[in-house]
Amino acid sequence: MRSSAEIRCLMEKEIPHKRDAAELAIRTYVGEIMRGQVTCVRADAGWDMLEDLLLDEDNDAVVVVDGQSRPVGHRVESDLLRYLRNEPPTEPAPKGMLERGFHVESPRATAQEIMTPVVQTLFETAPMSFAVAVLAQRGVEQAPVVSVEGAVVGMVSATDVVAWMASQLGYERT
Repeated sequence: MRSSAEIRCLMEKEIPHKRDAAELAIRTYVGEIMRGQVTCVRADAGWDMLEDLLLDEDNDAVVVVDGQSRPVGHRVESDLLRYLRNEPPTEPAPKGMLERGFHVESPRATAQEIMTPVVQTLFETAPMSFAVAVLAQRGVEQAPVVSVEGAVVGMVSATDVVAWMASQLGYERT
């Protein structure tokens, strides 16, 4: 059984058609390749929820949204780990170390306090060529995809773009 990380390289003669990549990227919309499942939280989401979503679930990013599901910030795994390294949350003292009737509360940040403001969003109707340019020029690995109304409808990453391009060139994941 092959692992999902293996790819099969096709010989040039097997490729049914060759297309100009630039033309194809202009005619393909972000909404066609985006990941439709994206995890969103409100700004008041607690630290424990973010930690669970990013470290225990299989999410590489969480988008922080307002009441109309418009993105206002995001958090990715590496941001969470960096935050923990730089500002570790205080842990309560072990039981028995404080006088009776006293306890220590562990202050935990909310999503709004530790989120990175959204750098860039992409409309689902934007051409892939624009998405490629934005991701490269802004130096971001991924961006939330929004509807015309501005609500989050998906996520697109540099890896999604590369995988899409590889499939257009005749390479397929096995």
